[in-house]
Amino acid sequence: SKQIVVFTESFKDNLIQKGVPIKKLNVVINGANLSLFHEPIYDINLARTLKLENKFVIGYMGTHGLSHDLMNVIRAASLIDDNDIQFLFVGEGADKLSMINLAKELSVLNVHFVERQSREEIRNYWGICNAGLVHLKNDPVFKTVIPSKIFETMASERPIIYCGPDSDGSRLIEKYECGIVIKADDPETLAVKIIDLKNDLDLCSKLAENGKRFSPKFSRETQADETLKVLSCAANSKKGKK
Repeated sequence: SKQIVVFTESFKDNLIQKGVPIKKLNVVINGANLSLFHEPIYDINLARTLKLENKFVIGYMGTHGLSHDLMNVIRAASLIDDNDIQFLFVGEGADKLSMINLAKELSVLNVHFVERQSREEIRNYWGICNAGLVHLKNDPVFKTVIPSKIFETMASERPIIYCGPDSDGSRLIEKYECGIVIKADDPETLAVKIIDLKNDLDLCSKLAENGKRFSPKFSRETQADETLKVLSCAANSKKGKK
């Protein structure tokens, strides 16, 4: 290979350790179609239908999979007495039924489950959310990833609640000050931090504004431009050797 594109600094470090020359390596962080999440509008009818009007809503949009460990969120929700704090899960996945059953077992009344929605309709759900949840299982494999939910939440101008292992994703959130980072497997701390965030509107606004401001760095257009630069470099290098 003339040049190599990787999505995170951790991937780059891994290849360097394997002996790949650093001059070949280019980090182009993954992005998202940010136009789908731009300025979501509050849909009062949707909020009323879901009984979430005038609530502090934490939204999780995406796969409810084994790798996300969302059972931890259900346990955290069971520890929150403030009825103004509500959790909205939109999507499907291998863990969804277990989440529903655990919520029933713990008599949790502040969680709401909605079936998978189209990408276009997701904006309406973001519109009734006050914060976006990014949750990952406490597994070393996730230390090197940056979930696209981070970029979507930033573009939606919502603060991020990240819960999972220390990772490229958590460090990005801390770097741009666009969310709070909570360690994995600790529902008690997750519950406390969510309550603190709900009660600090100034912090919510600051994190949301920072996310919105820096989100263009992670658009599909930016990702494409950076990738084209690498391709151009590789092509020019080949021509030079001819």
